[in-house]
Amino acid sequence: LKGMDWQEAAGMAAQGLAALQLVFGAGMVVIGAGALVVLMNGIVIAVLERRGEIGTMRALGATKQFVRRLFAAETLSVVAVASLAGLALGTAVSLIVARRGIALSNSALVSLFGGSVLRPRLGAPSVLAHFAGALAAGSLAWVYPVRLALRIQPLDAMSGK
Repeated sequence: LKGMDWQEAAGMAAQGLAALQLVFGAGMVVIGAGALVVLMNGIVIAVLERRGEIGTMRALGATKQFVRRLFAAETLSVVAVASLAGLALGTAVSLIVARRGIALSNSALVSLFGGSVLRPRLGAPSVLAHFAGALAAGSLAWVYPVRLALRIQPLDAMSGK
């Protein structure tokens, strides 16, 4: 007798499903990267629109650390509020779908999700992980825009250059 893992024992069908799960995971990474770029772009636009404000603050004595903390606080506040709203909406939709269920007729989907009716389960660890991930993305997204803000010279910003 030869020992083997369950995927090898199940054959090609299990390997195909594992590959499909890997593709879904890669797709989620791409979506996450896209969200990070959109968030960063929004912050860059906010920085560029406030060049004059940043220049005035710096001319009046605001340190680079102050400007850095200002944008960090703003970014994390916006990300936290948007994440909580998204989690609330996602929780509501998940609870509705869990109650009603989604009938699956495709055999690959039945195998992938382990049944003919899809009923999502919501758990606190998942919710907390998504919220932490959003805050981590926000923490990464403000780094480049803040560097851009700190390069603005007070005189240039105030004169509109």
